[in-house]
Amino acid sequence: PYMQEFSNITGLSTNLTLLENHHSITVETYIPATNSSIKIAAKKGYKAPLYCCASGKVLLSGFSDKELDNYLSITELKPVTSHTITNVEELKNNIIEVQNTGYSIERMENEENIISFPTPEQEGDEETHD
Repeated sequence: PYMQEFSNITGLSTNLTLLENHHSITVETYIPATNSSIKIAAKKGYKAPLYCCASGKVLLSGFSDKELDNYLSITELKPVTSHTITNVEELKNNIIEVQNTGYSIERMENEENIISFPTPEQEGDEETHD
């Protein structure tokens, strides 16, 4: 219900992604009914490397320092687009920013002309929001 509510309020599509073998995989998508002729959403089952997609960076932000160092030691940061971050220190700084702000912004790092800004959804979050 949260994906649908968010999409209906903002007019933006919403994707639910999970961590699978060092990739972000889209498991659910909701596209709101709007008057726009352009609708963009990830296809269910779509996999992207964690380092170059916004949802992946949100997932990486939840890694411990040891887990992140391990991931970075076994992952080649290949450019997917001309905007992909391929420098380890720059990516680490980007992940720290995600940890500090609670959301990520992907600026055409995984696909040209696509900007994405996910937030983590945590099960059992006891914090209340007014």
